[in-house]
Amino acid sequence: MATTATNVGPDINRGLHGLATDWTLASISCIIVLLRLYTKGIVIRKLGWDDLLMSLALLTALGHAIAMTEAFHYGWGRHAVYLSELDRTNATKWIFISQGFGVVSPMCGRLAFCIYMSYIIGRTSRWQLYSLHVVSGLQLTINIVCVVMIYTQCGVHVKALWGGEIAVCLAASVQTDYGYFQSSFNSLSDLYLTILPAVILRSLQLRTSVKAGIAALLCLSVFAFAASVVKTYEIHILNERGDITWNFVNFVIWAALEINIVIIVASVPTLSPLFRRRAQQSQGAYSYELDGKASAAKASSGSKGYAQSRSSPSRRISRSGVLSAHQRTPSQEDILDRDGGRTTIQKTFEVEITSLAPCEVRTPRGHPDYGW
Repeated sequence: MATTATNVGPDINRGLHGLATDWTLASISCIIVLLRLYTKGIVIRKLGWDDLLMSLALLTALGHAIAMTEAFHYGWGRHAVYLSELDRTNATKWIFISQGFGVVSPMCGRLAFCIYMSYIIGRTSRWQLYSLHVVSGLQLTINIVCVVMIYTQCGVHVKALWGGEIAVCLAASVQTDYGYFQSSFNSLSDLYLTILPAVILRSLQLRTSVKAGIAALLCLSVFAFAASVVKTYEIHILNERGDITWNFVNFVIWAALEINIVIIVASVPTLSPLFRRRAQQSQGAYSYELDGKASAAKASSGSKGYAQSRSSPSRRISRSGVLSAHQRTPSQEDILDRDGGRTTIQKTFEVEITSLAPCEVRTPRGHPDYGW
């Protein structure tokens, strides 16, 4: 039976809600990825392949949002019966174009997180590293096959997907069945990437509070898992192409959620050096960077004690003692053993102060602090 306006109800547009959701999440993803690139490129100066893949995930996420904006312009969100034949064709075309971006973007985000986790694991556990390689390989294979299948359903006649030409195409159920398989595997991958950090942290000798904080960052993939599960449920809509501009609204919304949640939760753990640096600066503490250099300029300039030593000739000062609780820095507190509230590490150091302008503090070669 032909679809009429009476069958489908009033002419309302649900696409605006979906478009607002897509662009809001894409904007948040842009901010998070830019902070990630700043942190790893400027703060710690260590960009990697994971950052390249995450940048590609962001670009394809923006491609998905742009494609759906074009589809909205031609009537996505409205019932197809209220659209002209040209608008219906163009809206369907952009819906199919968006599907490729919707598969590639979360795939790149998951691959980026797999590489990031491999940096953390290193060579400490072979089976964990091998399992990451297997998941990464399957991610790449299964999702690329899905993209190829989307655009080759009608062979080389791609325009036949949106009614631009006539050709013999695969049944819609073929894409639907593979979509269930592909989306289910992505959900399992998200679950695996949620559990793996917890397994790694379990074997580390850290305080419970520290473990909880790290786990809260690394196990955020549980949100991507939830979004992927709901999107898997919405796969059934691929069979219902008669009113594609209306039926695909919920599917596109959950696809946008999956795309951007993967980008966000896979990037947030990489921002910890940025927040740590800001916290140190706000507290006025010494900042020891990863290259092994300490900013001691503030300690030497304007110091009253050193200014008084300029009037004295060169002398040597030897000092030995145990650090009390109020003398510890945050970094020392992490490595000092406690025994009933008392420290058990004795620190002995020797420095030479020479009356120079400005005053210099020379640390003997071989001292543990030499070179900082």
